[in-house]
Amino acid sequence: MKIQCARENEVLEIVSCGRWPEHCPVELQTHIGECSMCRDVLDVALALHEDRNAVHSNANIPSADLVWWRAELRARQEALRTVSRPITLAETFGAAAGIGVALAMAKSAWPWLKTSFALPDLSVFSFSQAGLAIAIAVAVLVIAPLAYLALSDE
Repeated sequence: MKIQCARENEVLEIVSCGRWPEHCPVELQTHIGECSMCRDVLDVALALHEDRNAVHSNANIPSADLVWWRAELRARQEALRTVSRPITLAETFGAAAGIGVALAMAKSAWPWLKTSFALPDLSVFSFSQAGLAIAIAVAVLVIAPLAYLALSDE
């Protein structure tokens, strides 16, 4: 049983160049008629060639202006994303510093607030323990989401 014919490449070349059947030599046409392997190769090559032509004729290729405009738009968006990252980081740092200042002011105003508003006695907890608890809560609830937003890609 024959697995491959020596003239298969010729058949493929004739079809891929678009010379079948008008410009195909008579001897090759005769060989294709006699060789089942070359006939199968011809059928497959013709189907692929027709599909390729159909795809090329139906392809919707955008104009060069549109492609250029999209590339420029993408480059600008990428540059904006790159430039805005340090600004977002600075905003996050500023928010964290503002929260730190607010906590420091609350700490210094604590005795006055305690006497002015007659807050309940919190002598069970020391001020340093309460301050630590507040700082951890602020870090988890405020600084962590801000850091995530500053460092995320989107």
